[in-house]
Amino acid sequence: MHNDLVARYLIDHPEIHTVVIVAHYTAYLKSPGFQPGLVRATDMLVGAGKSVVIIGPTPGENTHNVPRRLARLGNDLVPKRDYLERQKQVIAMLGILQAKDVKVIWPSHYFCGVENCRVTLDGKPVLFDEHHISMTAARYLADRIAPLIEQGDAEAALPR
Repeated sequence: MHNDLVARYLIDHPEIHTVVIVAHYTAYLKSPGFQPGLVRATDMLVGAGKSVVIIGPTPGENTHNVPRRLARLGNDLVPKRDYLERQKQVIAMLGILQAKDVKVIWPSHYFCGVENCRVTLDGKPVLFDEHHISMTAARYLADRIAPLIEQGDAEAALPR
């Protein structure tokens, strides 16, 4: 009900051109209605002429409490293969949406190299718990993705 009201509001307001969606996808995937609901909502928004941008999952998500991990282990890298394995259902789902005119921005393109993903920026955690992005990472990403959103551009490649 709430999501329908929000979608209706977004559709009924022509001054809103771009809708940005972000979620803790792995938690919601456990709900049988999440993926069909997300597809329905994005289809509805795109059909109404809105530009839909989804921010993909952040590397380090669902590993452990990142600040606690850093305090105990001091390791600020997560193997990229672990991230890809943990997020494979999410990557597949967002890939389907990406093929349907939804723009997806992948934080992994900013935090991961070929082998590893950083969970710190300038010594500060990217996440402040298992799945909430820190202010440091939010500013870092915002500086890089705001121009993409404003230009109606997004990254086409899925994480690998």
